[in-house]
Amino acid sequence: MKTSDRVMVVGGGAAGLICAWSLARAGVAVELIEAQEHLGGRCHQASAITVQWQGQETDFPLEHGVHAIWHDYIQVKDIIRMLGVEHNLIQVPEQGFIFRRREGAPGNLEIGRSVRESPLPTALAPIGMLGSKEVLNQPGLFFKLENLFPDALQKLLSFDPENRGDTDEVNASAFVADWPPLFQRMMTTMCRSAFFAEPEQVSLGALLTALRIYGIARKTSSDFKVFRHGIYADLMKPLADAFLAAGGVIKCGWRCTGLKVGTDGIDGLYAVNSAGQRQYRRARAVVLALDPPGLKRLCRGPLTNHIGAYAMPAGVNSLVARLWYPTPPKKEPPWTGFMGHGCADAYFWLHRFSTPVRSWHEHTGGACLELHCYGMNAKRLATVPEDAALQNLDDLVGWAWPEVGPRIAGHLQFNPPTHPLFGPKTFGRCPPVEIGIPGLSLCGDWIEAPHPSLFLERAAVTALLSARSAAQRLNEPVNKLPDVRRPISASKSMLLMSRLSRLGSGMRSTLSDMVQP
Repeated sequence: MKTSDRVMVVGGGAAGLICAWSLARAGVAVELIEAQEHLGGRCHQASAITVQWQGQETDFPLEHGVHAIWHDYIQVKDIIRMLGVEHNLIQVPEQGFIFRRREGAPGNLEIGRSVRESPLPTALAPIGMLGSKEVLNQPGLFFKLENLFPDALQKLLSFDPENRGDTDEVNASAFVADWPPLFQRMMTTMCRSAFFAEPEQVSLGALLTALRIYGIARKTSSDFKVFRHGIYADLMKPLADAFLAAGGVIKCGWRCTGLKVGTDGIDGLYAVNSAGQRQYRRARAVVLALDPPGLKRLCRGPLTNHIGAYAMPAGVNSLVARLWYPTPPKKEPPWTGFMGHGCADAYFWLHRFSTPVRSWHEHTGGACLELHCYGMNAKRLATVPEDAALQNLDDLVGWAWPEVGPRIAGHLQFNPPTHPLFGPKTFGRCPPVEIGIPGLSLCGDWIEAPHPSLFLERAAVTALLSARSAAQRLNEPVNKLPDVRRPISASKSMLLMSRLSRLGSGMRSTLSDMVQP
């Protein structure tokens, strides 16, 4: 085999590993380089933390944070099945929303099972969570009596992820502000959890897409699973192992510094390692599986001319806190959910599903809580000393679950700003998989996909499309590669509700125009 016949994949995160693995298993020669000394990208597993309790020391692996495998991750779940690791997924039965009641005490609204098990049609299923005592006792927090059907609800129901219209031109702040008080907080928290930023920083089209696909398209849309040992151990490492077993080559510590483009397209790339050694790697196809900051560093020469017309999202960071306590909550809350009050946005009781923590819990009776902080919450906690940040989180936990007792141990992890921020005029203008240079393709969770998708699913879809592009460049058959499938369509009742909402919106706009002087 000539070295020019190989594919070079740049980036060892989820998208890069999926692309490289799919090509190698189809018999294509692939070499993957990663700038860091480790694989996984945002799914990387860092070093462990040691917790001392009841006379014993226990090591717990540290990851970027819990990753959900949503019900509609069609492509990701196909890959998980092909790798044979589906047994490592565990179903999350319930999701909660912790909020502050009028008197200041914590309230908990179940927002998962109550919708999925509702006997009502999909379009009306969210009503299931509004029948709880929490809502009936404090209707003013959940409803505006003067506006039971806000414009925001109609906008959400009528939104078509396949045709976003002008929703990418504006931010999501007005949409969020139109909801009743508690739903405003819920929408803000969901926006932060999805995009790590405040509603005024996020494209309305991006937020509506996330809510439709992973919220209301079907009763099962908000259903998700988590990995027993973490996403690195249960998905990233199996991907890397399968890639190597198929003949792939991995070189960590090598950073791509530039591309060589000839008259026939891509000819290879330049790379340098941490010791300063430089190499030219000849290849007929190159796949760039980089986050926005990484691709920006490469944007010079021919690449700049082809990518300059597209938007490059900014990167945002996050904070993941892991807190150990001597006792779990007396009334076990949902395994995971959103925090509608305080300095955190999402919570995960790790001792309920994480194998390493669950084993510790069974031996000691202790509990472990993972809190995710995004947007302004992450920024505020990053500006204070670590002890003060931990105290702020302790105060929040003491308010929500006072029975857990004083904290045994705590760990704060400030993740780097690599999560893409889909701001206004950005979400619909990200670069596609192919940008016009023969032999070059892009993939990642921020690269434009042909069908609506986000997060890890978008990374998987664009990775497989990049693999097809590279295979075609080498005249390799693409039928050996995994199929790229369309997402499941919304339920019939939701599609009907969407059509009626769009019709109602159009009629209201026409009547408004008619009465204008």
